[in-house]
Amino acid sequence: MKKILLLIVSHAVVAALGFGAGIYALPILTAPPAPAQAEVTALAAQAQFTGRFRRDLTDRLGASGTRPHA
Repeated sequence: MKKILLLIVSHAVVAALGFGAGIYALPILTAPPAPAQAEVTALAAQAQFTGRFRRDLTDRLGASGTRPHA
């Protein structure tokens, strides 16, 4: 009985690790290629709205000094 329980637990742990690795790796493996810098610059020039992140309003995780375009 103890051996069966150990096998069930070990298989469940390996299955959970495999599932987690798949969830992590799938977006990386299926991501489209990044656009060229010229495309990004051309689209940013056509943006209707722009904004600026102020350095004094961001926290440690914020991206200060960048410009979003929409």
